[in-house]
Amino acid sequence: MIDKSFLQKISDMSAEVSELKFHDIPYTTKEIFKVAKPTAKGLMVHSLSALGSYLTDNVAAETKAPIVHIIDQETVNVISMLEDNYRIRETYLQSTLINTPFCFGAFHPAENFIISLQAQFVQDETTAQIMKVVGNITEEAEHKIMDDGVTQTVTAKAGIAKIENVSVPNPVELRPYRTFQEIEQPASKFVFRMKKSRDGDGPTCALFEADGGAWKNEAISNIKDYLVANLPVGTVVIA
Repeated sequence: MIDKSFLQKISDMSAEVSELKFHDIPYTTKEIFKVAKPTAKGLMVHSLSALGSYLTDNVAAETKAPIVHIIDQETVNVISMLEDNYRIRETYLQSTLINTPFCFGAFHPAENFIISLQAQFVQDETTAQIMKVVGNITEEAEHKIMDDGVTQTVTAKAGIAKIENVSVPNPVELRPYRTFQEIEQPASKFVFRMKKSRDGDGPTCALFEADGGAWKNEAISNIKDYLVANLPVGTVVIA
């Protein structure tokens, strides 16, 4: 059965759109929708150097007054200026980081921790010191961990041979790989902890972030410095 609301819907669809003004503000007598302007599908890359090559080689042919927008430490977009009529921006290219980050805030078996520390961090004196502690304690049959809440001191023994005590103060400053490889990885502070595993199969190790995420702002700043130095003169870079 056709009810009144159905007939009203048909009437509304067939009615012409009229424009009127109220207090000098334009209105229409029915809802209308803007037809979206067709845009090209943006390219996807995974490095800052690829983004730089695109702008250097293609800016004159494909883009008009591009803007480079640094979204965060893992994403950078090349976008257009605002369209006059549609007020939209077209994304020409997006560069996103491909990375396997270290799992912070969780305890790892010592062997896995050592591998991750070497593969996912910039190597320096601090990583060497941590690996010395973890390596000694995992290779010995007997170990003792002294902890005052700030510094953990490890004493490892093999039979009656005593290994030198090694202290790791907290927090430690490390540079994990967590932004684009072309820039210097930001350093930040972490709390390093060790404890016995529940199954008794050696110690476990963990790193807890202790800088409140301030490294992200430094990474964004480093990305901007890199792009300004390597992109064509006059390219607008927004961070």
